[in-house]
Amino acid sequence: MIRKRLVSLFLAVVMLCSLSMTAFAASDEDVAMSAEQGIIASETFEIPVSLSLDELDEMKSELEECGIPYTVQGNRAIATVNVTTNIHYVDELYFSIIAQCRTTLLQKITGSIVWKYKTTGSYSKTKTISVNYQDDFGIPKYTLTCLKYTGKTFASGTTISADFNIDVDATGEISGGVVSRTVTGIVP
Repeated sequence: MIRKRLVSLFLAVVMLCSLSMTAFAASDEDVAMSAEQGIIASETFEIPVSLSLDELDEMKSELEECGIPYTVQGNRAIATVNVTTNIHYVDELYFSIIAQCRTTLLQKITGSIVWKYKTTGSYSKTKTISVNYQDDFGIPKYTLTCLKYTGKTFASGTTISADFNIDVDATGEISGGVVSRTVTGIVP
């Protein structure tokens, strides 16, 4: 009798755990939607990434077929990565980094987001969020979208300042992809 109850309890716990894991799984569409909501500050910029010529040779016919421009400088190909850094506020403060490249596949985004807030007077002590993002299966993509939630809520009018220090890695990368930007916004 006790054994049956323990088995039933164990199965119930396993079932609840699997439900909660499913609830937190996010699809690419969910991530993309979250990266577009509640933006209070945004900056988009281009960063060059040097690639090996072997990497370009593998994709050259595809690029030409699609009309995607590419540049060759000496023994390297230069790819341009568009990076957007956002500060969001939807029920809580969160940040997003979106890296896009049409020339080559992107592998991961690493670095940090150092942020602080100001209600009145001076800024708070800084807080740091580590960034180490890649596709769940490690598959390179043309677009990587990284979301970082803080779990913090703020009153309307609070100023948020974030220093994004990031490195976007591409397949066949030799160098580049590093950027530092400061983005500031006000909670609505």
